[in-house]
Amino acid sequence: MDFLSLHEKITEHQNLSLFLLNKFSHRKIELKKNSEYNVLENEFIIVLNGLLVKRNSNRITGEYQYSFDSEGDFIFTVGEEENYYLSNIKKCQIAVLNKEIVFDALEKDGLLVHLFLEQYLKVEEEMQFFQLTSFEFE
Repeated sequence: MDFLSLHEKITEHQNLSLFLLNKFSHRKIELKKNSEYNVLENEFIIVLNGLLVKRNSNRITGEYQYSFDSEGDFIFTVGEEENYYLSNIKKCQIAVLNKEIVFDALEKDGLLVHLFLEQYLKVEEEMQFFQLTSFEFE
């Protein structure tokens, strides 16, 4: 099976997040209304339900950047200096996995590239959305 066909099979209907939850041990955390959670460097987060607002401080400008994550989305830091703070408007649940264990196992199985492709496609979709909405305000 070629890469794109395999990727579609793994990720359709959020199968990748379900696959990870079934394969790896994790702890569930319920975030109450207006609570905040700091994603640690070794954590891999899967949003189980609800809508999260992810806040990241830009190290150059000091300004905050915000994005939204919903059910099935993944959240993890890439660099040691990167910090994500998750907050929500209503109750939501997240699953916290060990990032190193997840990445090592996915790399061994040849699936790590699928995870990063999933993240890339999400960011690309957000960028297209912001590009479309910025034209409306001009």
